[in-house]
Amino acid sequence: MNLFKIAKIISRHLSNNTAEEEEMLLKKWILNSEKKQELLNQLKDKENLWHDLNIYKQFDVEKAWNNFENNKLSKKRSILLPVLKIAAIAILLLSVGVTIFFLNDTTPTPQTIAQQRITPGVSAAFLQVDSNNIVKLSDSVSTEIENNKELIAKVESGQISYADNIEPVHMTVEVPLQSEYQFVLSDGTKVWMNAGSKVNFMHPFKANKRQIQAEGEVYLEVAHDKSRPFIVQLPDKREIEVLGTQFNIKAYPDENNLQIVLVEGSILWKSANGRERLLEPNHLLISDNLNEKIEVKKIDVYPYIAWKEGRFVFEGERLEDIMKSLSRWYGVEVTYQTEVIKNLHFSVDVRRYEQLDSILDMLEITEKINFTINGSQIEVIAHK
Repeated sequence: MNLFKIAKIISRHLSNNTAEEEEMLLKKWILNSEKKQELLNQLKDKENLWHDLNIYKQFDVEKAWNNFENNKLSKKRSILLPVLKIAAIAILLLSVGVTIFFLNDTTPTPQTIAQQRITPGVSAAFLQVDSNNIVKLSDSVSTEIENNKELIAKVESGQISYADNIEPVHMTVEVPLQSEYQFVLSDGTKVWMNAGSKVNFMHPFKANKRQIQAEGEVYLEVAHDKSRPFIVQLPDKREIEVLGTQFNIKAYPDENNLQIVLVEGSILWKSANGRERLLEPNHLLISDNLNEKIEVKKIDVYPYIAWKEGRFVFEGERLEDIMKSLSRWYGVEVTYQTEVIKNLHFSVDVRRYEQLDSILDMLEITEKINFTINGSQIEVIAHK
């Protein structure tokens, strides 16, 4: 049984709120397993829970633990914690790796609803040269690209190496939904592209500047070159000018706001109406696509760039924004029972390579929402 499914059932069991079917599933789960029964007994022991929470701090849930520590009751009042609080602690323990406890005692159970096993994205993209050649980029692809019988570039194990002393050609790297990709420009600038993103550029760059066009979500580690500023043109005639820096751009055509997060160095933001803003490290710039309103604030950059490190990290984000990111990565379409549901806020920190149903189970544990899955169609409904 899925780890988060059993966590949800145990949570209900500890608060005496399980349905008859859930109790049967729980009994089946612990059947013929002394370790699972022992685990359930430990979760019912409040003093043992406090002890285990300290042990589990070492796992990859430091942020979740800190949030819990900041909000828990004082030691004096903790004696009066209701059963519901104990259930919440149980969920935390289960979610941070209780599988270690019974790793040698558990046999994987096959999924009963195959269509709910929605797989994550892969490393893949398409490279187009002028309007002629389209080459699929993946780790297994190696080929030569010619334009009018002239060698333009080589693709070796999915990475582009550029020919020198050629007539300028227009290149486009496009990453479809359910994909991500990383490549290097001819000047050494590293580019990470999230699902549904596109980067256009001329090769070779001009002698006095380097310029690309970007949309979607793109992280750039710009190679330093004092003599040639690096320009990123964004949708609606906005642009960024840099010399050498690291920053993340989120500029999807179907989203109302454009976001820029500066990790290192400095960048100059230029709006379509001529406004400029110099951005410092650890700051987020949000530009409203409708009225050009700009907001700048200091932030922890990690949640905004975690995607390139293989994680989804959302801190108090709107459900609609979370599901947009998930839908691009998993290739699904999301609908909502009501508009109100879209504005619920959640915090998530999980690997991007998890099965989607595992992430949805985590969100369901909050008992605010439920999901129904029909192939690649997902409906979000209010929890009953």
